[in-house]
Amino acid sequence: MRPQLLRLPFRATDLRRLACRADLPYRDFALSGPERVFVRALLERRRLWTWRTDQRAGLGDFVVVDMSEPRPARRVVRVLELKSRSGLRLERRGLQMRNADRARVELGPLVGEVVRVAQGGPEDLLNWL
Repeated sequence: MRPQLLRLPFRATDLRRLACRADLPYRDFALSGPERVFVRALLERRRLWTWRTDQRAGLGDFVVVDMSEPRPARRVVRVLELKSRSGLRLERRGLQMRNADRARVELGPLVGEVVRVAQGGPEDLLNWL
């Protein structure tokens, strides 16, 4: 089985390259313009490690882990679905986040058992984090 999460670099220049990749395995991880803007804001917060999800996997758009918690068992996996024209919605797992729990499995010993899901506009999601 191929990976369903792709760790995003802290350097914004790498995001431009990822956004336009059409070859496998990157095609399903490509970023749109609004997603690139959102990811740059996420990556400015160095404590947040961010992964792009395979867009066909039902894992939302991004997975975020706050690495400032030193104990991996207490780190929470946050699965995000970016919806530009929507208010913040918590713990609603529709079709786009039906497999959110799989993100915890993919991250393995890096995180604890708790998976939280949220969808909403960029500002709402950033404030929630």
